[in-house]
Amino acid sequence: IQRMNARKIVHQEICIPPNSAGGLSATISVSATLSSDSVTLTGSGFPKDHAYRVKARDAGVWYVLGDNLRIDKNGVLQKVRYKLPAELKGKSELTVCLKDMGTDALGCFTATPPSQ
Repeated sequence: IQRMNARKIVHQEICIPPNSAGGLSATISVSATLSSDSVTLTGSGFPKDHAYRVKARDAGVWYVLGDNLRIDKNGVLQKVRYKLPAELKGKSELTVCLKDMGTDALGCFTATPPSQ
């Protein structure tokens, strides 16, 4: 029985992503602009050639906005726009998160409308 428990522990440790507790890299800079029906992202300082899932959260509910957000070889995220689902349209601010598909690291920020 002890041997089986040891295997379970080892298996669980293998399944834990290496950066899951650390969030995204501290070098990442993201700008998110919210409109009535979309959110636009730009950024820099990303690790090279990583793929990200873009998610939004409102009132404890997660919405996937897009998969496979690609960062170029220079670590730059060119301007990308995501249409919002009906439940998120018209919000004055929105929590947007990037999930690194390779490490499962998650970084969240607040998207707001452009300053007047």
